[in-house]
Amino acid sequence: MPTLREDTVRGYLEGTVSAAELDAEASASLTREPSGNATIVRHQISDMATDYTITLPHIVRLVDDIIAAQIGLPALDAVAFCLEASSRFTWSDDPPDADRIPEALFWLGTPEVNEPLTPRFLARVRQYLLTGLSPFDSKPPGP
Repeated sequence: MPTLREDTVRGYLEGTVSAAELDAEASASLTREPSGNATIVRHQISDMATDYTITLPHIVRLVDDIIAAQIGLPALDAVAFCLEASSRFTWSDDPPDADRIPEALFWLGTPEVNEPLTPRFLARVRQYLLTGLSPFDSKPPGP
């Protein structure tokens, strides 16, 4: 089974891997298996050798590429899981990173318990990353 390499995610965040490359690798790394009334999603991820610190602009870029349909929702599922579950990806303990990054990743990675990842909700998540205004308390930006 193909794997999502943490090095690929890091390359995307650094700008050396394109959104299309990340999308292809991340999408291929998922398997979905029916189980009764549910579906089991399995993530195949390979660790990178060193730590990498995620910043708010990294997650804003990810959201921008999702809104622009450069990265699809299946790939986002894999990337959000990778960023949250990895022991190699970290973010600052200082505000605003300490608060906004894990919240945004949770919303992006679990739409089934939060909000569907519509363009409007994604714009609200982006607004939250930039301003701290909760997507659940704000009016959506734009028309």
